[in-house]
Amino acid sequence: MAGRRTWIVTLSGDRKAAEVKRDLAAAGLSVGEVMEAIGVLTATGDEAAAERARTVAGVADVAPDTAIDLGPPGSDRTW
Repeated sequence: MAGRRTWIVTLSGDRKAAEVKRDLAAAGLSVGEVMEAIGVLTATGDEAAAERARTVAGVADVAPDTAIDLGPPGSDRTW
């Protein structure tokens, strides 16, 4: 599907992660990892689903995931 990407969802702590996960799925995101201890989960979906997810109770932020390449050991550039 065109436009699908990975999103980092930060939870507000107002609701249980399982409840937020259910509502994110209803908003059109496919939830991947749930890191409840730090209040973050990953999800995939398009921009429209991410916009809907921003309105879900218990969601503090939805941001696009960014790939980071640290390079080989001893390299001068890290990104």
